[in-house]
Amino acid sequence: GFIASSEPELVPKAEQNVVNQSATKLCECLVAHPDETRTCYQCKRAFHIACYELEGDLVPLVAKCLTCQAKDTLGIRMASFFYSRLALARRAARVAYRQKDEQVMWLIKRLGCNISKGRSIVKAINALGMVHVDKDAYPSRFHVAEERSWQNGRAVLFGSNLERAINSATPKARPRI
Repeated sequence: GFIASSEPELVPKAEQNVVNQSATKLCECLVAHPDETRTCYQCKRAFHIACYELEGDLVPLVAKCLTCQAKDTLGIRMASFFYSRLALARRAARVAYRQKDEQVMWLIKRLGCNISKGRSIVKAINALGMVHVDKDAYPSRFHVAEERSWQNGRAVLFGSNLERAINSATPKARPRI
């Protein structure tokens, strides 16, 4: 989820424009999480790298937050609820993928949000086929889906079709676009 030129300029991770804790605009996930952040070049909002799938030793230099992406690509501005759910669903998918198999509550705690919101986020990535939740286990557990299902869900959640990604992360609430 970032916009860059056709030949993205890459910079070493150590030289990225990392935002300090006193950033005036919180990441769109709305969770004060200690993860590393970047700054939207357009509005100067801080966003967690984990909420945008930007990682590795080299990342594109130019990046936009979800709000600016939606404004520029869809020509609209939505309620922060939709951006928050998408950012949290992306974070949940990444955390789940790294862990592979764990208790659902473990995943929700790693998101840093309240339990109710965390459960709805887990349901969203479950509906995308990225994880499978075993509700018969006590406590309930998740495990990452096989690679093809995972990649299909990832293509939706992290894909360039922002409207589709937002709808997948907020299955019961639909933004009017």
